[in-house]
This record gives sequence, C-alpha cells and structure tokens, in this order.
Amino acid sequence: MPLDVGGIFNPSLVGTVTSALPVGSFRARLSWTSNTQITLGAYGGNAVEVNGQSVSVQSGIICATTQDTIQFDATDSGFTPSASTFYYVYLSNASVGFLPSSLALSVQAPTLVNGVYYLGSTGDAASWRFVGAVYLDAAVHFTDTDAARNVVNYYNRLRARLLANPGYTDDNAQTGVILNSAVFAPINGGTGDFVEYCSLGEDALDLRMQLTQVTALLNSATWGIGDDSTTTCAVAAKGESNVGTDQVSCGYSVLHSAGRHKLSMLGYTNATNITWAADDVRRGGASDPRQTFLVGTCYK
Repeated sequence: MPLDVGGIFNPSLVGTVTSALPVGSFRARLSWTSNTQITLGAYGGNAVEVNGQSVSVQSGIICATTQDTIQFDATDSGFTPSASTFYYVYLSNASVGFLPSSLALSVQAPTLVNGVYYLGSTGDAASWRFVGAVYLDAAVHFTDTDAARNVVNYYNRLRARLLANPGYTDDNAQTGVILNSAVFAPINGGTGDFVEYCSLGEDALDLRMQLTQVTALLNSATWGIGDDSTTTCAVAAKGESNVGTDQVSCGYSVLHSAGRHKLSMLGYTNATNITWAADDVRRGGASDPRQTFLVGTCYK
C-alpha cells in the first residue's frame, strides 16, 4: 500500500515533505518509547496532514499514561487510561480546543471521513486523525516485545516477530517442564506460554507451535494453540504413543477483529505427568537451542 494512504511502508514513495501536504499524507510512525510513553515520530518525511493542516512530527509527539483520554467528541474524558484496555490513538491539529497538536488515546473507534479515518466527522472530532492502537496491560504499561506486540500503526506498518519460549533456561542442559492435565490447559501454567498483539482487523496473523515431548505415554498427549482461550484449541496435534522424545507442531493463521488478542500454548495429557523440553544442551553452540516455542509474525 502507498506510504501516504495507510498500510505497509513502500520505500519507493519516500519523498521530501513540503509545507503544503497532500490530503491524507501521513509521514510518521508510532513507536514504543517506555512503559509510560509512546511517540509519533518522523518516518519517510516529517509531517502529517490533519484536516487541512500540517502537523510536524520532526521532534516526536509523545503520549503518556498520565495524560487524560479523549471522548467521542474530542473533549477531555477526565480520566487517565485504564489497565487492561485497548485504545485507539489519535493526532490533533492546532485548531482543537483540548490538546492541540497532540497525541491522545480514546476508546472511540475511528470514522471514515472523505477516505481518511478520524475520531469523528463533526466539530473538533474531525481534527483528530487516527494513528493506530495500543493495549495497556494490568500495570497500565505500554508494551512492545517479542511476546507482546501491543503498539500498532495504521500507517506505515512493519512486520515484527512474535515469540514465546516458556521455561527457557540457558544453562547448557535440557530444561524439562511437567504438565498434568485432564483438560486443555496452558503448558507452563500461564507463564511465558503465550503471545499477544494488537490487531486493526486488516492483517492476518501467522503462527507455528513446536513442542518437544520427552515422556512416553500409553495414550498420546495433545498440544495446540488457543485463540483468546486457555481451555479450547483452535488447532492441535497429537504426539506419538509409547515414544520417548517426539516433536509435535501445528500452524495457525487468522484474521482477527480490531482489538488485543492472546494466543496460548495448550496441552492435554490425559491426567498423566508428561515432561516437555523447553531447550536442549548446546552441543558446542553458544547458547541452548529452543525446543518448545510459539513463533510467528504480525504487523506493528
């Protein structure tokens, strides 16, 4: 997609920003700065067109968790962001009454106005341009890591890795983890056995799970990926019965709706203790190789 009208960055369209920006021009990217701040900075230029005005992002425009959110009509909500909440991110021009030329969060989904997404179509809401989305965790923190891609751009999106490697210990020894469950459950008790990301409802997510089963079972165990669930698998695969070390894998592709989504590594062992290996010995390498992981890519 073109640089100026949303979607994935196209380097062939990078040019010099002029004082009179084309309608819809957006030459910036949203990024994680710290647990308490995100920044809209220059990317392929240094300005964004917001309802006929050019807003400079050369020095970066910051939004902090201490700043009040905005309501559907662009007024002050009177509240700072809440924990465990998905927010849309907007950029204002100099004409708005509250927070001019600023970045702000809102629970209000964007509205399409003449081909460009804004907070709304009337009043000051029509001068707050949609930038992307974030999810604030239980500590009211912004996150952007391999396991939690919770800052996403609407414009100039880039592909990023998702990775969960539960139980990994880099000690030149195989790390075994025991699961005993009569139903599908997180393979590591919910610690490090999932990935999460923010979706805008436009790009598909692709994931692959690999698990190394060490303990042999009379009846094979089942392993899979839960989509916004820790009790139901969207896809699953069975390990071999009466086999010592066995590798199991399954893939999953999905187009999620807008929001934060969590993909979990789940297992069922027929209420029997079974050991899976998080990593293996180095065998001359510099670090322990991963043996059980959930890996994929998303856009951010």
